[in-house]
Amino acid sequence: MRHPAGKWLLLLMLLFAMPVGGYASWWASRPATPDIPSLTSVFLAFDKQHPGRGGDMGRPAPDDHAMAYALYASAAVLAGRTDDARIAADWLVAHDHDGARPGWGLSFAWDAFSDGSTNPVTTVYGITTALAVRALLDVAEKTGERRYRDSAVGALDAYSGAVTQTPVGVFFWYSDQVADAIEVPNVVSMLMGQYARAGRVLDRQDYRQLADRAYAELMTKRVMAGDRAYWPYSQNPNSRMNDLVHASYIVQGLIDYARWNNRAPDIRAELHYLDGFITGACVTQMDTVLHKGRCAKPASLWGIGMLMFTLADIGDTVRAHAIAGQVGAYRFGDGLFAQRAGDHDFNPRAEAHLLFGLARMARP
Repeated sequence: MRHPAGKWLLLLMLLFAMPVGGYASWWASRPATPDIPSLTSVFLAFDKQHPGRGGDMGRPAPDDHAMAYALYASAAVLAGRTDDARIAADWLVAHDHDGARPGWGLSFAWDAFSDGSTNPVTTVYGITTALAVRALLDVAEKTGERRYRDSAVGALDAYSGAVTQTPVGVFFWYSDQVADAIEVPNVVSMLMGQYARAGRVLDRQDYRQLADRAYAELMTKRVMAGDRAYWPYSQNPNSRMNDLVHASYIVQGLIDYARWNNRAPDIRAELHYLDGFITGACVTQMDTVLHKGRCAKPASLWGIGMLMFTLADIGDTVRAHAIAGQVGAYRFGDGLFAQRAGDHDFNPRAEAHLLFGLARMARP
């Protein structure tokens, strides 16, 4: 794939490719020799005909998860497995109207902010839709088949109505439910990146403008700590900090926005945001620098997978490979990795993030 910000990405590769060393005490028992899982073995962990099917955290009964189908499809495109990508993308197309509006969400009802407003199973969520749109645009570019692009456009058109105007721009709602009209930076950033991409590829000026306005709003909510920029999880009062997967989503959305925008904003401070989650080759669930050494437990699998993808996407292959070499603590079978180290449950949403990261690392 040719990207319009190639020179800018090359600069990032030079700035952020760096050696690593040392291990956090909680991973001291792990072997020093990297044990990077085989991309093929991780692909084989998924049901070939239903790659997004499986259990979920606290929900062992198998179900179909749109997020897993999306990540699997994008990973399959990166790996040159076009037929596999089509299977996953076909599921997304077939299920892009499960609710009142086009888009994708969860396979279960959920109270997203523990505020007593339980979202129905037909709710469209911003982060799932951003990943699904990315996958469909990936597959459309690979195959030239318009139906994938049309499905992505339908979802983007619909979600453009789930926004709130602010004095400087807009933010996308967490979901299409009015109770979730809350500014959550990882959702804003990931959708922003895909609106910028679709605006460029499809020559949609309205998408470009929406991405620009989301970027302007996102930048007003960032907080600086030394050379790093960071965000709370949401703009709700007393919001918690982001864990690794959500921090990685924020940075990846900014990378995608920069890649597909006519401008190349300086996001070095945003890229430094991820440094606090990495101690040598080890990865923590929360940023230990911003938390002053607290919350230094191992990251979840989907956080590690997303971080691998983002680091590889900016050319920081040294750290991406070092981190990938430590996921053995999550292994419970051939190609099978649990969301938390020591567990023995296949979670397609979590493992699909690992697959996504591995596929990006394997792509030059």
